[in-house]
Amino acid sequence: MGLDSKNTPVATPFELGRAYARGEGVAKDEAQAIEYFKQAAAQGDARACVQLGAIYTAPSHLLQDDVEGFSWFKKGADLADPVAQYNLGWCYAGGRGVKQDFAKAVQWYRRAAEAGQVQAQFKLGTIYFNGENGQPRDLEQARRWFSQAAEAGNAPAQNSLAVQYEMGLGGEKNFAEAVRLYRAAAEQGEKQGEANLARMYEYGLGGLKKDYQQALLWYSLSARQEEITAIKGLNGLVEAGAVTKEQVEEGKWMAEEYIKTHPTAAGPKPLPGN
Repeated sequence: MGLDSKNTPVATPFELGRAYARGEGVAKDEAQAIEYFKQAAAQGDARACVQLGAIYTAPSHLLQDDVEGFSWFKKGADLADPVAQYNLGWCYAGGRGVKQDFAKAVQWYRRAAEAGQVQAQFKLGTIYFNGENGQPRDLEQARRWFSQAAEAGNAPAQNSLAVQYEMGLGGEKNFAEAVRLYRAAAEQGEKQGEANLARMYEYGLGGLKKDYQQALLWYSLSARQEEITAIKGLNGLVEAGAVTKEQVEEGKWMAEEYIKTHPTAAGPKPLPGN
C-alpha cells in the first residue's frame, strides 16, 4: 500500500493489478489487471514484469505471445528480480520468444540461484546432475545446488540430494542423511521421496529396521500419485512373499488414513480443471 497526501493508504498499481487478476475485492478482469501491471512495470516494479511475462507465456492463453512474455521477463531480470531471472533462463532454455541459447539459460539460472531463488537452485542441480543444457555432468556442482534448495525446503531437491548421499555421488556416502532427506521430501508429498523412503524401510537401510508395514504405507502414498517405482515396489513385495495382496490393500487404507492427519503427504493438488 502507498499513502496519499493525507497519509491514507492507497493501493499501488501492482496491488490493483493483482486484485483484478485474482478477483479479490473486485470482479476478475484480466484486461484491467494487465493495464495496472503495465503501470506498475513502468514505475520499475519488477513483480509486475514477472506477472506480465507469466500472462503472455501461459500455454493456450488467448493472449499468448512468447516474444512479449520474454520482453517482460527480461525487463524484470534487468531489475535484478530473481524470479524474472529464473523465468528468463526458462525462456532461453526452451526457445520461448527468443532463439534457444543454453549458455544464456544457465547464466540466468545461476544469477537467480545465487540470489536465493530456490527453483533456480534446483534447476541448476538437475542440469549438473544430468549433464543438460550444454553443461558437462558435474556431481559436485549438483550436490552444491541441491543442498541449497533442500535447505530451503524444496522437496524435489531433498529427494535428489538424498540420492547423492545414498549413492555417494559428488561427495560422501551417508545413508542416515539420505533417510532424513527422503523423509523430509516424502512428508511434503514428493512421490519419488515417498517411494525411496519405502525402499529404505523394505530393505532396512540407513539405520532403519526392516519394516514392511512402513514400506507399504510409503509405497502406497507414492502409488496414489502414479509413481511407477512405487507400483513396482508394491508388486515386488507380493512376488517376494514379503506381504500378501490383502496387506497391500490394507496399505492403501493406511495411506488414506495417514493423509487425514498429514495432508501434505498426498502430494501437490491438481490445478483447477485437471
